[in-house]
Amino acid sequence: MAHEDPSMEGSGLLELECVTSTQDVARERVLAGDRGFLGVRANFQTAGRGRLGREWHAEPGLCLLVSYVLRGADCTPPMAHSLAFVAGVAVAQTISAVAGGSPSLKWPNDVLLAGRKVAGVLIETLAPHGEPVAIVGIGVNVNALPVAPELASTAASLREVTGEVWDIRALEARLRDTLCRVRQNAVERGWSWLLDEWRMYDATAGRRYVVELGGAPVACVATGIAPDGSLQVWCGERQWTTFAATAVP
Repeated sequence: MAHEDPSMEGSGLLELECVTSTQDVARERVLAGDRGFLGVRANFQTAGRGRLGREWHAEPGLCLLVSYVLRGADCTPPMAHSLAFVAGVAVAQTISAVAGGSPSLKWPNDVLLAGRKVAGVLIETLAPHGEPVAIVGIGVNVNALPVAPELASTAASLREVTGEVWDIRALEARLRDTLCRVRQNAVERGWSWLLDEWRMYDATAGRRYVVELGGAPVACVATGIAPDGSLQVWCGERQWTTFAATAVP
């Protein structure tokens, strides 16, 4: 990871009521040359999405839906995978600090609480005018109660787990500060430091994934995270490392 000061420009968040997705709004503003904001937060998304184009469902006003605009050497496509680790650690640290409990991380971008998904991360990169930019989307299921029945076995909310109603705006402010701190530490201390921080929350081993091998999907079991941040899996009697596995709910 290059040693330079990363940046989040602008004077504050764009806070909107309803958008297609915060990622879309942030990307459009960046491409239009707007450097006067550091992120977009919305109360509701009509077309929220997660990794691999999956839909992200969130009821109005109950979730933290935010996308941050980052600039710097770590925002180039070859480096941007590190930002998923930065964001995951930041979310886990934020939840641990404000809500207690024991959050955990499942490769590549899920944050768990009580063993169920409570947050996700999406990293998208672009390079308007040759400048590398990463848009870090974070969704946290905060005050939904109860979680939709069809998701009850795999998803959770902070309110459901803790029994408390949370101030989403205050939670975002804490998350933003933590994200900046973790990213700065990652730039200064390097990838090994970041991976060690991520592994403190790692709950990946033993979980099921699907990997494309020879053009066909193959069921695998994760054994951990490789030193480069890829996923280690057992498929049949062979061990593989990959950046392209899909988690099985």
